[in-house]
Amino acid sequence: MDIAVISFSIVLLSTGLSLHFLPSYSRPDLYFGVTVSPELKEGAAARQLLHHFRVALWCLTLSAIAAGTVFERAHILVAYLAGVYATLAIAHRNAAKHRVDPVTAIDIDLTAPVERLPGGWLAVILPIALLFGVGAWAISNSATALPGAAMATSAVMTTLAMAGVSCLVLTAIAFGILHGSRRISPPGSGAAAERWFRRRILLCLIASEYFLAMLGALSVVHAPSVVMVSMNCAWAAALALCIETLVLAGQGGTHRASTPRETVIGDRSPDHCWKGGLFYVNRHDHALLVEKRMGIGYTLNFGNPWSWLLLASLSAIPVGILLLRPTMPPRVNATTAASPGTEASLRRYIDSLESGQPNYAEMSPSLAAAVKRQLPAIMDTIRDVGTFRSLTYEGVDQNGSDVYDALFEHGRLEWHVAPLAGDGKVIERHFRALAANTEGPHVPLRIAF
Repeated sequence: MDIAVISFSIVLLSTGLSLHFLPSYSRPDLYFGVTVSPELKEGAAARQLLHHFRVALWCLTLSAIAAGTVFERAHILVAYLAGVYATLAIAHRNAAKHRVDPVTAIDIDLTAPVERLPGGWLAVILPIALLFGVGAWAISNSATALPGAAMATSAVMTTLAMAGVSCLVLTAIAFGILHGSRRISPPGSGAAAERWFRRRILLCLIASEYFLAMLGALSVVHAPSVVMVSMNCAWAAALALCIETLVLAGQGGTHRASTPRETVIGDRSPDHCWKGGLFYVNRHDHALLVEKRMGIGYTLNFGNPWSWLLLASLSAIPVGILLLRPTMPPRVNATTAASPGTEASLRRYIDSLESGQPNYAEMSPSLAAAVKRQLPAIMDTIRDVGTFRSLTYEGVDQNGSDVYDALFEHGRLEWHVAPLAGDGKVIERHFRALAANTEGPHVPLRIAF
């Protein structure tokens, strides 16, 4: 079976499985986003409502998987999500028949401690400071070792900018939960469970900042692949553990609280402002974030203009990656002859790399220093592409460097070599790994000296 079909099926099955249990992730007095009596959820009417929802959900899921083998999968996914929302909206409307008025008299503990960011503002500033520091170091070294090579600098800036924007967005979400949501502090153990739940979410967001900053920094300094894989696995494991503890605690820590179920108090957002039980729209509510009525955590108040600004910031991350990613330098003149000596020098350099002994004597001091710093990454690439086979002159790039396409046993590398200095030494040289067996425009995968 096609790998794309298998991946699509796994995505739909995972989505269906998570939605299967979604109605269970709510406070005791909520059902499909409607305020109900806690006893209702244990009765026959609630079980029948849940049964109908799950049957409809899996009929949609299995039908979408079958259709994905024949039709355009992107269209099927959109139709599937629309069908799921319609199913939830129908369940929400049926649950509304059992709606009860929420508790209006709430006891408040005026001595409840003030909640703050774990670690304070320093904790959220450090990852961004790390990215700035790594960026300054990388750009400084790149400028010294590779004068005029705008592509290497652009790659560094793009990587760090995207990691920095992601950290800022996570900080904004943490700040929104802390100061932009409505907190109810009832007396007793329920309040402690509420604070524990919120603090765990804030810790998860801050930890994600550190992982993103570390991944961005490691990619810029060309850390070994085993380090990058280990970091990604550690991040995934930590995130999964945090989500598991939140699910086991229940929304707002209700499962951890020892107060009676009927006295559990949430943020009391109005029922009529919930659309389908999922989307909260209330222009008269100044809260930026409100508790989800189905699921774990918080959702945006789409009636608050600041919510749309936050959504725009989140959308800017993938758009920025597409707009700012480095592109191949355009060929100025493919018919211009190569500068004297660059081809022979490049052949000798490739041979020296295959022997494991770079010919530093033919490099300028700054380029030799750059090669020494990046040698592990360079050697990994040379070992990956295998035995050198041929070298083809392509033309001259916008910086005046000669461009060569080197064919290896398992891949191709595109080299940019500046005209040699008066003493015959190489002052500027870098390469990009190209997708193996690629026809048409080359696909850049890595930049190195």
